[in-house]
Amino acid sequence: MGQGQPRRHHQVPQFYLRGFADDSDRVKVVRFGEQPRTFVTSVKNVAVEANFYKVDWLDAVREDLAEKLIGKVEDAAVEPLRLLAQHGELTVQQRGDVATWVVLQYLRGRGKRVDSVGLQKLMLRADLALGGKQRLASRLGLDDSAEVDALWDSIVVRGELADPPTMRYSHLRTMFSSTISKVAAAYVQAHWQVVTFQRRRLFTSDQPVCLWRAPDDDPGVGLLTADAVSIPLNHTTGLVIFPQIPSGITGESAPTTQYHRWFLAHTWMSAEELLILHPDDELPDWLPAYREARLGTLGLPDIQQFIDIGEAWRTHQDRSQPAAEVSF
Repeated sequence: MGQGQPRRHHQVPQFYLRGFADDSDRVKVVRFGEQPRTFVTSVKNVAVEANFYKVDWLDAVREDLAEKLIGKVEDAAVEPLRLLAQHGELTVQQRGDVATWVVLQYLRGRGKRVDSVGLQKLMLRADLALGGKQRLASRLGLDDSAEVDALWDSIVVRGELADPPTMRYSHLRTMFSSTISKVAAAYVQAHWQVVTFQRRRLFTSDQPVCLWRAPDDDPGVGLLTADAVSIPLNHTTGLVIFPQIPSGITGESAPTTQYHRWFLAHTWMSAEELLILHPDDELPDWLPAYREARLGTLGLPDIQQFIDIGEAWRTHQDRSQPAAEVSF
């Protein structure tokens, strides 16, 4: 990487986190997981990882292209997000800039990369499971049945696989696919509501874009199927996008207790590893301060299903083969 090129890649932009910071750019962080803790730090140290968006291209000039494209989206969104928080009027272009940032923000984090990696690993395991141990031995050039059995149990059954070398590229390809422009266009036409709380406070997380859908027989929820998408804009103001209500209008909602609880609950549930608060704020007593970290939302099928399908298919193939002729 050339001198002066970005190395510390933020999954949540610093300009956004400053809406929850004090005058010294400090925020309070609640970290979930096996070693939970709460601490105060600078926004530059939150949701950041070295070279997170870097891809090893043959052309070294392009290795930081993703970070630069993300930077352009962020730069375009700074002013309209500030206007939204102040209940200002947005142009159609500015609505588009906000919508693009919202969609990209939902797709860019560690959880979505975990989903991408998990899917790549599942596809490899499923392919091996459907082919069976004989095919696995053939692909690896193995004759030792004990070694094949051990690899089968390790790779196919338990999924003990290294992260694929394509994991970053696949994640970035998803981020910058037509999904962003398609969803952003729908969000521009959707109804928006801004709510500002006078005494109550909001917090955000390492996944600030929260999807909500009324309970029904389909547990899945996506950017276009959500009934509501909430985003805390700063520690007093939040935005709600209603993808199912086309109006192209931004309205204002009363800062009710119910609305406040709704924002906090969905922000807490959508967090992956971190909650981010103003240093002077505290989590309400009705929200647990600790829970397991939750990276990724993709519900992957049980690999045993693929093993069973492969065995059933091979049994069918064996039965359909003509019986060998017997000579006397």
